Amino acid sequence: MDRKRPRDDDGDAAGGAGDGGEVALSIEETNRLRISLGLKPLNLDAPKADDVARKNAEEARKKKEQEERAKQFLARQAEKKSQCVQDDFLNVKTLGEEDDVDDMETWL
Repeated sequence: MDRKRPRDDDGDAAGGAGDGGEVALSIEETNRLRISLGLKPLNLDAPKADDVARKNAEEARKKKEQEERAKQFLARQAEKKSQCVQDDFLNVKTLGEEDDVDDMETWL
C-alpha cells in the first residue's frame, strides 16, 4: 500500500530530510533549534536596505573615481612617451651634420 504524504505549497512532500527535501524554518525557529544544540543563535538585526544601497553607491563611486584616475594616468604616460619619442627624433644627427670622428685613429 502506497501512502502519499501531503504536499506543502512548494509541491514538495511534507516530511523530513529523509526524503531529500528541503525543510524551511523561520529565523526564530532556527534560533530555538540552534540554542537547543548549544550553538550561537543567528543575528536578527539584518542590515537596512538604505544602508546597503548607500554602501553600494559609495563603492561604485569610489570604483569610478579610481578608474578615472587610472585613465588620466595612462593618458599622461602616453603623452610623456610621445614627447620623448619626438625629442629623440629631433636630436638625431643627419648625414650633413659633422661628426667628431674625422679619421680612423680617433674612431678606434
